[in-house]
Amino acid sequence: MNSEQLMNAFSCLDDELIERSEAEKPGIAWRKWAGMAACVAILTVAILAARGMWQKPGAQQAATQFAPGYSPAPGETDVVIEPAEHEWEAGYTPKPGERDDGDTERVANGAAAMLPDSVGIETVDITPMIESYKIDGEYCYATPMNGKVGFSEPLRAAMSEYGDSVRYRVVIDLFRDEKQLAADSGDAEMERERLSALGYTVAYETVYNHEKPVSSYFTLHATRDELNALSAGEYGYMLFLYDERVESAAQTVPETVINGASVPVDSTEVAVCPRDTSEALTEAEARADAAFGTYLCNAPTGFDEQEFRRTAEQLHASFRRGYDYVEWSVRAFREEDRERLITVVAETEQYNVSLYSIPYAESVPMKLHTIFYHPIFRIEDLSLDIVRARAYRIDEVGDSDGWRCSFSVLYGDVLVQVNAKGVDPEWLYRELVALR
Repeated sequence: MNSEQLMNAFSCLDDELIERSEAEKPGIAWRKWAGMAACVAILTVAILAARGMWQKPGAQQAATQFAPGYSPAPGETDVVIEPAEHEWEAGYTPKPGERDDGDTERVANGAAAMLPDSVGIETVDITPMIESYKIDGEYCYATPMNGKVGFSEPLRAAMSEYGDSVRYRVVIDLFRDEKQLAADSGDAEMERERLSALGYTVAYETVYNHEKPVSSYFTLHATRDELNALSAGEYGYMLFLYDERVESAAQTVPETVINGASVPVDSTEVAVCPRDTSEALTEAEARADAAFGTYLCNAPTGFDEQEFRRTAEQLHASFRRGYDYVEWSVRAFREEDRERLITVVAETEQYNVSLYSIPYAESVPMKLHTIFYHPIFRIEDLSLDIVRARAYRIDEVGDSDGWRCSFSVLYGDVLVQVNAKGVDPEWLYRELVALR
């Protein structure tokens, strides 16, 4: 109370009572103390009444918030949590059980306050999102075969450091028969729908520059476990961190996100090679390669466009004729290849495409995905029937309707990988057997 309020409180005392107390004889001490006690009592009542008058409507007495078991020091004052004041907007009618939190700061013993429970407030996912990771060096990546999932080196490094405590924003480069598909293609749209149905969070982004669309991206928001469980179905996936692929952070990137939760599925990975170990070769140089040159096929009739390349790990030949192609890669057999090796050819459900319908991602049992999309056969077991079991045709407008086929053949410790469209199974079988 201020001085004016105190004066008002004292003015309430009866004048006769004051005069009588002044006239008391000094020897009658109890009357003097009784008058003083009355004054104190009246003053206390006045203070409490004044406090009630000035307290804001809706305020409640604060409760002490010492931690359980804590013994305060003499004279120590407990910091309290002030109850929230009601600050409903004018005319607002609260719902049953709804509380107005107001804007009162809440602090207990110096610790950050917990917001009170409230009706109708959404929970916000504040899990950190990793979209860039800087590492030294340049890398090139093998084009993923159908059914394969590859990871960029920065993405691998980020996943190794942060684990599953964060989410990763990645861009999916989509391939089919080793040809990259546009993010705005029908195939990409169907893949986004498929992944969304499996519970993944996928997105489609269009990048604009001066209001003109310049590029688009197929993106995915996922944890490390969700990325490791990703299946490419009948396509090939190459995954990059967002900043590796999006061309300019200064450009506006509107994003349409389809939300979901993860569903574990199988996946395999793509080998990584340093960029400076890849070099173009002439056909003569490729066939003269000491390690793998004798495992190259001949060019199919009419396939006049060809290319030969050598990396540190493999020799690659490509033959093309319009929409048709033969991709032929030779490298050493690796231990991780063993899970794709067909050990019992009679178990045709592992590789016979005629047993399933397209899209294979939906018809092939999940447990067979790794081996089905690119099986490995020993040359001793290879037969024309096996090659035919791997071949199928699709009648697509604007594309070749030739035979499509993909699998690998093991010659001792050398692996030949075949991915072809537009050549007969008989031609493939003859070329493979001739290398024995």
